[in-house]
Amino acid sequence: KDFDELAEQAKRRTGTNKIAVLKMDVDNLGKVITRGLGRYATISRLSTLSSMLTLFFTGYIPYLIKTGEAETVFEENGEKAKYKDNIYLVYSGGDDTLIVGAWDVVWDLAKRIRKDFEEFVCYNPDITLSAGIVLVNPKFEYRKGVYLAEEELENAKENKVKINGEEKEKNSVSIFGHALR
Repeated sequence: KDFDELAEQAKRRTGTNKIAVLKMDVDNLGKVITRGLGRYATISRLSTLSSMLTLFFTGYIPYLIKTGEAETVFEENGEKAKYKDNIYLVYSGGDDTLIVGAWDVVWDLAKRIRKDFEEFVCYNPDITLSAGIVLVNPKFEYRKGVYLAEEELENAKENKVKINGEEKEKNSVSIFGHALR
């Protein structure tokens, strides 16, 4: 399917003819390695950490897209929208991913990836994801859309909020120029 078809699918469901570009990235991976492992940062532990992140990004995310269904998006026949029918995985590896597709399903998938990643890292508050999402017309230049999603990701990574008197950073999604924790 081309971007016009993906946007048309979203329009039938939502009334909005747009596609979304999603860029996600693990926050503070360098700090996790240096501070989290600290003096226990052996080659074996670094290799295991790297392998586990690779497993999530190059194994789980493609599997989720191939087999998963949106939790909050329904097709006209009342069935849940399938990720594979609405999304293209551009790349996923290392500690980041780039996804393009029908905007409503991309939003649903972003929430699902975040939820599953939290579970994958055993709800460790120091290992989080940030994301940037941009909604564009299906005729919009793809490369420019990716660039804008990267800008949104940087905005999410710069987000700082006070929670119970403690400043928290990153672990956010940015859309329309606004970062949300």
